[in-house]
Amino acid sequence: MDQANRGDAPPSARWGAGLTAAGVDVERRTKVLAGLSQWWAEHPDDRPAIDVLVAEGRWDLIVDCFGEVLPFGTGGRRGTVGIGPNRFNPTTLCASVVGHVATMRKERPHGQLSVVVAFDVRRYDDLRGALPRPLNPLLGLRSADFGRMAAEVYAALGVRVWMPPEDSLSTPELCFAIRALGADGGLNVSASHNPPDDNGGKIYGPTGGQRVPPDDQRLAEAVAAVSGAPRLPIAEARAAGLVEDIPPHVFLDYARSNAALLPPGPRGPRIVLTNLHGTGDRTVLPALQQAGFSVRLVPEQAAHDGAFPTVPFAAPNPEVPESLGLAIALAEAEGAALVLGCDPDADRVGLAARVWPDRPGLAAWRNFHGQELAALITLAALRLRPPGAPSLVLTTEVTTGLVRAAAEAQGAACLDHLLVGFKYIGAAMDALAAGALPEAPGLDLRAFAVGVEESHGALINPTLRDKDAVSGALALAHLAAVEAEAGRSLLDTLDDLHREHGLFVNILMNMTMRGAAGRAQIQAVSAGLRAAPPEHLGGRRVLRFADRRDPTGPLGPHLSETDRVGRDVLVWWLEGGARLVLRPSGTEPKSKLYVELRADCTSGPLGPQREALSADAWALAEAALLDVLAVAGLRPPRWTLGCSDLLSIEDKLDLAAWWPGWFAAGRSAELQASRGALNALLRRYGPFGPALCRGGLLRWAEAEGPATAAAVRALLATPEDPDQDPNG
Repeated sequence: MDQANRGDAPPSARWGAGLTAAGVDVERRTKVLAGLSQWWAEHPDDRPAIDVLVAEGRWDLIVDCFGEVLPFGTGGRRGTVGIGPNRFNPTTLCASVVGHVATMRKERPHGQLSVVVAFDVRRYDDLRGALPRPLNPLLGLRSADFGRMAAEVYAALGVRVWMPPEDSLSTPELCFAIRALGADGGLNVSASHNPPDDNGGKIYGPTGGQRVPPDDQRLAEAVAAVSGAPRLPIAEARAAGLVEDIPPHVFLDYARSNAALLPPGPRGPRIVLTNLHGTGDRTVLPALQQAGFSVRLVPEQAAHDGAFPTVPFAAPNPEVPESLGLAIALAEAEGAALVLGCDPDADRVGLAARVWPDRPGLAAWRNFHGQELAALITLAALRLRPPGAPSLVLTTEVTTGLVRAAAEAQGAACLDHLLVGFKYIGAAMDALAAGALPEAPGLDLRAFAVGVEESHGALINPTLRDKDAVSGALALAHLAAVEAEAGRSLLDTLDDLHREHGLFVNILMNMTMRGAAGRAQIQAVSAGLRAAPPEHLGGRRVLRFADRRDPTGPLGPHLSETDRVGRDVLVWWLEGGARLVLRPSGTEPKSKLYVELRADCTSGPLGPQREALSADAWALAEAALLDVLAVAGLRPPRWTLGCSDLLSIEDKLDLAAWWPGWFAAGRSAELQASRGALNALLRRYGPFGPALCRGGLLRWAEAEGPATAAAVRALLATPEDPDQDPNG
């Protein structure tokens, strides 16, 4: 350690020289040095780790960790756990808590405030090796640890805190508890379906939903003004009566509210459920069982484990078909016909169903994506409504048009222009409860039938204001049971919807980027497309364009800066009946491109028609994605889009830079040696790098010709290698 490091003075000269040598511009270098110096002064335990990063010349990581402050997004902060102001850690979480308390005090200046704190099961293990393990002060921190830190801050500021009596609490239970206990708000420590090295703190309001503009603007401003956070040790807080466990009656009332959702009826087929190591075993499982369904939990994934050891890519997301792999295998072995899964905080649901048991040559199981689930759950919910009762369906602009078609065919109204995020559905429910939803004059909450979104979120329980995997699971299980009585599957149900309303094919392309630089590129893409709207996208002519940020448009003037940011949504209608929507994620450094194609069905079989339209949609989606990336000067080869969406654009560009040359240099001559060398190279993209890259490499090889394809398939055929097999 040099002389400057022996005392408290930061080695600013050394840092500045390193940043200059790394080519960091003056403005950014100034911000990084300021962030480093402040962190060095306030976090002495982090100094050894900083020294190692500097010694190893990891300036890109240093710039990302210290050059920005982790943004307080649409409802809180979410990001990779780590040191520095641009990472999720005790400092950034506790600042959010102080800002939350300040906001609540302005709203209710008199009397004691109270909040509910929840947390999921995740644990930080630094899978990508960002920090030197022996010096990493955050290694092993769980969501529960962050939750207790937050409770200590709330208590130190005089706020009464309700905590989970066990190791975790699902998001829907948090939302229910806020309302049941009359709390002023809540905090959820969770990164939902993200990998275990991510975490976040999301703020909830007194109705049990997330805050929407302009309320979230006041919260964001309060958080930005925070300079420190007091903490009262949890034992002292409990002794003072400031921290208590959530009373048992809350969980009983939540279970009763779910039990009232389904009428008596058929309860087949048998179901296999995976909670993906999360909280769904305490919510989704008992709800299905109490409703009368026969349910088997996947034993390998039942234990609460924040490392998600049996989940492919350690990404416990029911949107990813591979996440249901173990459940499908168990269902196949035991003769079950339905597979359901939920993410660790149990607010999203996934579905696979046995659909072709007696048709040789066809796969027996089919995974349903979020757009299909939205349509099926909408149909199921509307069939549960009392005959003749007014019904309202709430959904978002990026959700399939099949939802509106199905709703209107059932005689229901559909509000489908909501911004992306279930908080807008919750806010519409609040307005409906007050009889003040302008788009639904004369209706109140009794008309609420269902809220759905494309990302596997659904709600049929009117006592909540956020999505709940229980709602989706009950609706799908009930619909499957009714269809099974007639010898039909859920694919038959979906086919009927398509025959009646047309084939809808929906594609989602994720553009994942890294850190602060990635966020800047995402903003540059949207700004460039807004400033110069293209006349063609994906090879198709643009017929109409809408910018939801336009204050003269249908959403009206901006309510706040958070409203302006949340309305960063661009919509194109293209020739051939296509619609594209581009929006940045509100919680992660990624942009999402939604593509929808619709076509009338012919009298022939639906399978070939669906496959043909899907091929067109994928071709359009990939071509449009490349057009969008080019706006920011990013031009990955098309074959890299065959890699997993979990792989960042930066990593795809890096892969494209070395892979063709590496293969052409004859590294495949000795297969076994080449496999090891290739896996080592691919693990630069993380422990699951080989699996994440596999699809793209195969796609490149197939374009090169049969001989190359055979060689690359042999090179990648290493299922015995646990680094290649996420379940290994």
